[in-house]
Amino acid sequence: NATRRLVKRIWGLPKMRYSSVAFQRSLFTGGISALQRRICGLGMTSIPSSERHVDVHARTGFMSCRSFSISGTAGNLCDKIGFIGAGNMAKAIMGGMIRNGVQKAEHVMVYDVSTDQMDACCKAFPGIKKAESLHNLLMDADIVLLGVKPQNVEAVLKPLKAEVEKMGPLRTDTVLASIIAGVPLHAFQKYTGMENIVRAMPNTPVTVEQGCTVWCSTKDLPKEKKELISKLFSAIGDEIYMEDERFLDMATAISGSGPAYVFLTMEAMIDSGVHMGFPR
Repeated sequence: NATRRLVKRIWGLPKMRYSSVAFQRSLFTGGISALQRRICGLGMTSIPSSERHVDVHARTGFMSCRSFSISGTAGNLCDKIGFIGAGNMAKAIMGGMIRNGVQKAEHVMVYDVSTDQMDACCKAFPGIKKAESLHNLLMDADIVLLGVKPQNVEAVLKPLKAEVEKMGPLRTDTVLASIIAGVPLHAFQKYTGMENIVRAMPNTPVTVEQGCTVWCSTKDLPKEKKELISKLFSAIGDEIYMEDERFLDMATAISGSGPAYVFLTMEAMIDSGVHMGFPR
């Protein structure tokens, strides 16, 4: 919404008919990607694949990948992808992978403490299934994306222990991928007892499929699981895999928060122009 308001400020004259989405794509692709190419040369690698188009910027060591090659169940990345939390970022990832044919809506599940949020997801993407409980989602899904507020992580995952004791242990092959800022890998291992954990930091341009997702994983995550995660994040923009988790905090500050500062700078320039006498 802030982006749309800013675009309206820039292209506010009635006679102009510019597409805010097209404008965002242009801005994010040019400005944000250029910024990330300058700062993302610190030990980052991408999952190699003969089926993937790879664009390597040799000067910085940055490697960006876009891939929509599907290797799972016909037309799907895997049998089921589940979402814990149905907020804006989760919806952006859902939309990207469904629109790009990475995963069909019928093979996507969602769980949220708010039934209204789940209903909104099902309305936006017909075919998505609502999970009855957190335990059911973790048992049915091959990949689970966790997208709740950082302060709510413990409240959401703590009841899982009681559910496991009551309903049985979780699957050992499920991958839990967190898009929560500031929560380390070992915290999710503690809360869930799962071993296949991914920690990722997407940014707001993923809403127009032009984002950049920086991610890492537990050391023993199998190669084939890493390739699935790589293809999933490629549906919403570029993805960068890092061996060292400490770079995730850096990515949160730079690429995760960077777009907001770019728009703040633009807004300041607009206000300066208005102060000098230009029409807003």
